[in-house]
Amino acid sequence: MNDQYHEKREAFLLHYHEQVIPVYRYHLIRCGDWQEALVWTAETFRLARQWFSKISGAEFKIWLFRIAVSIHSQFRTMPVVSESFFYPPQDQLARLAQVAEIHERWRKLPVKQQDAMALYLFAGLETTEVADVIGWKLDVTLERLSYTAARDNDLRLLAADLYPEGYLINQLEAELKQEQSFSRVRWLSWEPGWLWMQYRVGQAIMLLLQITITLILFLLFILGIGAFSHGN
Repeated sequence: MNDQYHEKREAFLLHYHEQVIPVYRYHLIRCGDWQEALVWTAETFRLARQWFSKISGAEFKIWLFRIAVSIHSQFRTMPVVSESFFYPPQDQLARLAQVAEIHERWRKLPVKQQDAMALYLFAGLETTEVADVIGWKLDVTLERLSYTAARDNDLRLLAADLYPEGYLINQLEAELKQEQSFSRVRWLSWEPGWLWMQYRVGQAIMLLLQITITLILFLLFILGIGAFSHGN
């Protein structure tokens, strides 16, 4: 193992240890199920691992959560739940039930509003960071989070008591240490910016953009053939 690979791996693992629990808490409130939260947390870091060399350390946290928020709108089929998961201990069950109830209430809200509240209250991001992840202006973010102020303390206390069990931290770390995790592609290997742009502007607009680009390229191809035929 060369020094460059070792340094890159250790830098990524440092970020992993700092952010794995906040990412898990974000996914937990967004999907309302602890097993799904474990799966999507693992997938978030697997995708981040693929792109780590393209993201500066200073930007990593923002991009990590941009990947996390994009997952729920882009990847609708959840990967198979690993048999390595362990059932949560008794003291977590009541908290997880409370999270599931909150998730059901939040589902009535717009998706990005849910994301902003989850990032702010459960992942512990600052309002400036929430704005960067969602793609909102800061004043818009402050306005849309303002009505949660009365519940901030209770929900943050709840979030502080939520921890992933069993598989996630240790086994995922072991997987991320493996060399093949640099190159393994579980979905299309999109750039982080492209993935997040789809989240930011919405799937309908991105589909329209893709169709437009395809039509333009097709038209240019036809014109090129016509010009070549005319020249001969």
